[in-house]
Amino acid sequence: LRMIGGIRPDATMTPDSYTYLDDPLCLSWQQTLKQAAFSSAFSELEIPVVGLIKGAIGKQIVWSTEKAIELGCESFALPSRELVKLGLFDGVLSAIMSVFRKRGKDAQLLLYGLSYPLRRRGTFVYSGFSWFIGAKKGYYHKGKHSFFPTDTYVRFEECHCAACNGRIPTQLKDDLRSFALHNLLQTVERFR
Repeated sequence: LRMIGGIRPDATMTPDSYTYLDDPLCLSWQQTLKQAAFSSAFSELEIPVVGLIKGAIGKQIVWSTEKAIELGCESFALPSRELVKLGLFDGVLSAIMSVFRKRGKDAQLLLYGLSYPLRRRGTFVYSGFSWFIGAKKGYYHKGKHSFFPTDTYVRFEECHCAACNGRIPTQLKDDLRSFALHNLLQTVERFR
């Protein structure tokens, strides 16, 4: 909390705890409760807090979602790699959405864990942080492709997304925040 207070990021996520689907039920409940206890201190922060939804079974996921709502979270994050891999993603997503509906929440849900974008049920764009990692490595996303900003295909082309505001790719290379946001917007646009 001291580090978050010192850095003053735009937002922060509640602490993670290791809760795996193959854990014994007692251990997964213990970790889910521990995460909620640690998260309660985050409700005192004066920045937006993204509530991390965790759990090994449906009851834990529902409980975790309800606790994050009670902490005042407006945005939520769900680690999804293991859920997608085991074919459990749709059930978990349905449980979370039913809690949102029951609580009258029109919330943002960040689904993360895969390194490639994937469209789910026509509503969600599911992506890892490849857009951010690409920006750090100097890759500029355009449509379904990535280029170096000096590539002749994109070099002198103005982009009018919210991050670029008419700048050309080479003007973004020293502005990681805008570079990453451009890549994220391209990832989202790809699935519209």
